[in-house]
Amino acid sequence: MQIDPETLMFCVTLGSLCLFKCYQIKNNRTTIKRENTAFKDATSVEEMSHPEILDKVDFDFSKTRAAKSKYKEDISNFKNVLDKIFSPEVLGNFYKNIKTAKVISKVSNSSYGGVYYFGRLPGLKNTIIINNSALDSFNRNKAPYHELFHLASTNYEDKIYRNGFCYIDYNNGIKLGDGLNEGYTEWLSCKYFSSTEPAYPFETMVAMKLSEILDSDITDKLYLTADLRGLIEELQKYADFEDIRQFITDLDFYTNAETYRTDQRENGNEINKELKERISRIKEFLIKTYNSKNSYSNLSEEEKEDELKKFTNSLEIVIPLVNNEVLFGDYRAYEDFLEKTSSVRI
Repeated sequence: MQIDPETLMFCVTLGSLCLFKCYQIKNNRTTIKRENTAFKDATSVEEMSHPEILDKVDFDFSKTRAAKSKYKEDISNFKNVLDKIFSPEVLGNFYKNIKTAKVISKVSNSSYGGVYYFGRLPGLKNTIIINNSALDSFNRNKAPYHELFHLASTNYEDKIYRNGFCYIDYNNGIKLGDGLNEGYTEWLSCKYFSSTEPAYPFETMVAMKLSEILDSDITDKLYLTADLRGLIEELQKYADFEDIRQFITDLDFYTNAETYRTDQRENGNEINKELKERISRIKEFLIKTYNSKNSYSNLSEEEKEDELKKFTNSLEIVIPLVNNEVLFGDYRAYEDFLEKTSSVRI
């Protein structure tokens, strides 16, 4: 039986991912380690760089591989929505990447809905893989949009990989922003396209609240131009860099741990204990930053206190932990969160 090249590459990719996941789980018996222990967090914003802002590239979209894929209608809809909402100067990454992107539809037993690769595995540069069986089982079409937002916010230059709010500097071994990036990607996917429960509920809630603090016009632009340094500089108006760094790395830890929440792990109680501590610290950061921003408003002290109380209560959603455990919150806050992520549309 002859196997076509795309199927072969997909099988090799899945095999590589499975081996990588097994390796990670095997080596995470006592704690959650970073993807590569050689990576470190930035110690100051000056260690990070702003990305080059790319000009929008004009080309015939109908002739691209993406426009001829199974998901051509979703991709065309995505392109039209971005053109309608955002100015051309923030869409340079999207147009550069979509021009040559490959979108593959496969059926797999894996639970993932989709994945976007930008040269991280041989033969998969600028490729979206959609797991059609996962989409059918969940009866949703959100995965293409989530991965398209990853594509639209990817910028790689001078061995610095930027994807939305994820920043990896291979020259200096700096990595930061996995959790925030997944959360903001999912928030945009929910806000503009999807009507289903977020795949990353805690990260999505954090991203939503961050956009409330800084203004979504600012955070959306920084995300699409892959400017994590710019986001940190905006936050530095209301918080110290060390607190911002801790906030981002706490969310990274949560995301890396929560990825395996369905695995029955021997050290699950230990991990959940640390997750709860980090979740609490993340909430404290958001509350302090919101309060600092709110102090500049023209509201009365009573109104400021009322707004802070509302903001604080809105953070108390149900949060997944590992080993199928959850951190219960306020039912009304969670219902309000789900309503916002499923009803905000253009």
